[in-house]
Amino acid sequence: MAIKILLDGTKISSLQKPRRKQTKLGFAAQCGISSRWLGYIEREVYPVSEAVAYRIARVLDVPLEVIMKHRVYPDSPEVDISDVGKHQKALDRAQAEDMAGKHGNAITICHRVLGRLGKGETVSRAVVTIRLATFLDNAGRQQQAIDYLQWNNQAWAADIPKRLKQWAAYHRAIAYRRLKQWDAAERELRSLLKDVRATHWAAAQHQLGVICLERSQGHEDSLTQALAYFEESRTCWQQEQNHREGFSLRRIAQVQALRKDYPDAIRCFMRAVEVFTRCKCYRYVAQTRQDLEEYVLGAVRFC
Repeated sequence: MAIKILLDGTKISSLQKPRRKQTKLGFAAQCGISSRWLGYIEREVYPVSEAVAYRIARVLDVPLEVIMKHRVYPDSPEVDISDVGKHQKALDRAQAEDMAGKHGNAITICHRVLGRLGKGETVSRAVVTIRLATFLDNAGRQQQAIDYLQWNNQAWAADIPKRLKQWAAYHRAIAYRRLKQWDAAERELRSLLKDVRATHWAAAQHQLGVICLERSQGHEDSLTQALAYFEESRTCWQQEQNHREGFSLRRIAQVQALRKDYPDAIRCFMRAVEVFTRCKCYRYVAQTRQDLEEYVLGAVRFC
């Protein structure tokens, strides 16, 4: 599974000090990133791809281990830089805008990149289209996201690599699920379970659990099935030290709260906070705290 690396921003800044004649802009250019993205890295706002991490280490003339804090896993499989080439910086900006809640800006950037792609840039078109669909989904425009990912009748999509087709199927499933079209979502997810080595195997397990939970209406059989899916995905992500273990823990906590097992729910919520904090996923820390208030504090009467 592709990974990202959280770099030590303080260490990177200190190692640049001997290079006083070089500007931040010049250093960023040597590393193949924008000065804005360098600022994010130094503030440890976002992790970077392995390729970017190795380039920064090479420019600083130090082993990667010197500037690396730890590895984290992205929400979606990372694409190779060769997949998007010169458009990588634009996609980085779009990702930053989306993470900041500015989904409209992210969508606009993707449309601009699509307009610049040539006929032969099939893989790049697939990657940008998936990113666009993800941002549309985050903006609450699920049907549009699905429409962009319906590639069966698109001539340009005939030679798309299998890993990208699986990535698209995963995001179609999420959009279907959010539209409560659960049968369609299940079909997409089960297609990803056929190969246990597939990138999205654990994520598909997790999303099937979410569907069971959303369909459960509090019924014990459905909650038990949901819990089994979440435990499966958690085991996989825990072994990988993947930050998505926190997603499974959040859902397990929700199930336990619905069962009125509040002590266990609290333990799982707090464990999720620990995982997200360790990986600097602060947006998810805030969401988990909101879950704790909704599922536990809002349900329990204090004397």
